[in-house]
Amino acid sequence: AVDAARALAAAAPLAPEHFCGATTAGDDRFVIFTSGTTGEPKGVRLTYEAYDCNRRTFEAFLECAAPDVHVDVVATNPLHHTNSTAMVDWACRRPRAALRLLQRYTTQYWGVVVAAACGLPWEDVKRFDGEATQRAVARRASLLAAEPQRAVCPLVARHVDFLESLCAQGTLPVDPAAFRSCVGGCGVVLLLGSAPVGVTTVKRLEKWCACRPTVRFGSTETCLQVCGTPLDAPLAAFERGWAHAWRGEPCAGYYIGRAHAPHTEAKVVRSVDRASQEFLVACGEGEPGFIVARGRNVFAGYVGEDEATAALEGGWYLNLGDVGYTLGGDLYWQSRDSAMLIKGGSNYSYEQINQELSEFLAAAYFGGDGGACAVAVVGLRLDSEHEDQCCCTIELKTDLARSKRAEIEATFVARARHAVACKGARPDRVRFAALPRNFKGAVLVKELKAAAWD
Repeated sequence: AVDAARALAAAAPLAPEHFCGATTAGDDRFVIFTSGTTGEPKGVRLTYEAYDCNRRTFEAFLECAAPDVHVDVVATNPLHHTNSTAMVDWACRRPRAALRLLQRYTTQYWGVVVAAACGLPWEDVKRFDGEATQRAVARRASLLAAEPQRAVCPLVARHVDFLESLCAQGTLPVDPAAFRSCVGGCGVVLLLGSAPVGVTTVKRLEKWCACRPTVRFGSTETCLQVCGTPLDAPLAAFERGWAHAWRGEPCAGYYIGRAHAPHTEAKVVRSVDRASQEFLVACGEGEPGFIVARGRNVFAGYVGEDEATAALEGGWYLNLGDVGYTLGGDLYWQSRDSAMLIKGGSNYSYEQINQELSEFLAAAYFGGDGGACAVAVVGLRLDSEHEDQCCCTIELKTDLARSKRAEIEATFVARARHAVACKGARPDRVRFAALPRNFKGAVLVKELKAAAWD
């Protein structure tokens, strides 16, 4: 092996074409698998053109198109999903950008955010005491006028829950006062997506960071970005959605901003069903409907499947699966249309969770007999405005199953949480009832959710 390595080193260098031939804008750059929100995960083909569109979108969205703006990106789980690949790709394309990669989210993340805001290595910042950190923050703030900066930190709302816990317990890895003045005044952009950003998250950031979030919205099929909120979005823009009502009924929504013309386009329509007379008919002001999007960022297709054609109409991507509305030209996200559960910033299909819990129930209580009971879940926001609780309804179908109700009721949640592999399938609550079904035997999700809520 050593001799082979020496021979290779001595040989003439290979031309770049040996490794990668000529590419075009329409060629696949990444294939990223979805989280399986509509059943089986699918490989999404994202092109060079989609990532280029994403780069131009972020330059405009984050107001850093000018070449003298220094950009420092703090990315967790690099290359793990569309969020990180889009961020890493953008930073790698930009001259003078800094890219800080963390394998996973930990307490140290917030120290790295301060380091990015101060333009210093984390190794330096973590040795600072509170006074030294304050000096570094003050120095950086004074330099911002001469050297415009963005420290871009993609997050999900769940990370803000953890931040509050660290602040309340006094376990931040940096001085709390310096942290607050840094995040609130050194060009830091806390870029939240993947889950709704509601009133609790906004108020937590105002309390602990002296700032409001910048919200982004999109999906794997749209190469991350469809729309986002302005960097200086006023609190009133968030509050308008929280207080919205439609036809006399509360219709709270979460502010997700506007599409990024001319790079991306979005609108709210009454139907995405081609058989409907209201297919792609625009909704009125404040009227809930389906969010659709188009632009050069939209995916090229699924690997080995033709479903992409069915998901597109005149360039519009129809399968976001999100319900929202517009107010004064701004977009507000209201809910998922499909049978989805949001946990930890990820989406999980009910079908996926039902299958895993059904298999667990059969193995743990009935010796593998899958016909003894049936289980179906719904996601309900009982303790959090951006996280669903996994609420299970179990239908006991045999005398043996009914005789074990007390045992299942007492042990199911704890045992399943340790046994199932899927994070979304870890149950939080359980109830026993007949499952509402249609004439084909499919579970009626709307009716089940109403019953579970009651």
